[in-house]
Amino acid sequence: MSTIVFHGRVIPERADFNATGSGGNPIQRSIETPFGEIGCHFTILKSVISVRCITNNVEINLETLRNLVVNSLVSVFTDAHGIASGIGYDVEIVSALNVDSGYLRVFGADERIDTTDPFPELAQLVQLAGSDLQLRSAMANFRRSIRMPIETAFYCYRAIEAVKGFFLSMTSGRKDIAAWREMRTALNLQQSTLAEFKVAADQMRHGIIVDQTWGQRKRQMEIAREVVRRFAHFLANDKTRLSSEKFPEY
Repeated sequence: MSTIVFHGRVIPERADFNATGSGGNPIQRSIETPFGEIGCHFTILKSVISVRCITNNVEINLETLRNLVVNSLVSVFTDAHGIASGIGYDVEIVSALNVDSGYLRVFGADERIDTTDPFPELAQLVQLAGSDLQLRSAMANFRRSIRMPIETAFYCYRAIEAVKGFFLSMTSGRKDIAAWREMRTALNLQQSTLAEFKVAADQMRHGIIVDQTWGQRKRQMEIAREVVRRFAHFLANDKTRLSSEKFPEY
């Protein structure tokens, strides 16, 4: 049996959010996870979040459990209060401590995906995004895919669709099918790659929540990043088709 304690904050930090059980005791809930049912005790005092999870499974992925704690437990309370009061709260889990082993994990703002292939130099990327709404939208949706793990597929596909939107304008507003074809040709992309998680993204678009493993999310973010990266190089290259030598079919 392992005890894992998550700590975090309700954002914005100037908010004074509180959630406790009767008598100020921790709220007790169980959540269903890929690692089985996990019992949780949590409190939010002055916007400081503390969640204690007890599990018999030692093969737990901390990122996945963190996301489940946020989506199935903590955000239920902040979102319920938010919609009732017209307030937009966010939740940030900062760290996880395995009480039994002493292992401490401090979560960063990044996700552990492959980022070895470079974008244009940062100053040029900022300049390109400043003058191209589709690139700005694609980058923003990629950010949301990291910050909102339960909807990674949706936002990753939105990032890809933002890039497609640029090519829609290049085809004088013709049907989407022409824009997708133009994008694949210009950026050397395979239709099969772009379609890998379209079903999950479409389900989320229509309100059907689909459970995502870390492996699925990682692949989705890497595909979206590569499409946006190629689009940025396309813009930097005066909107001409990318070289298949530097950008082989993906």
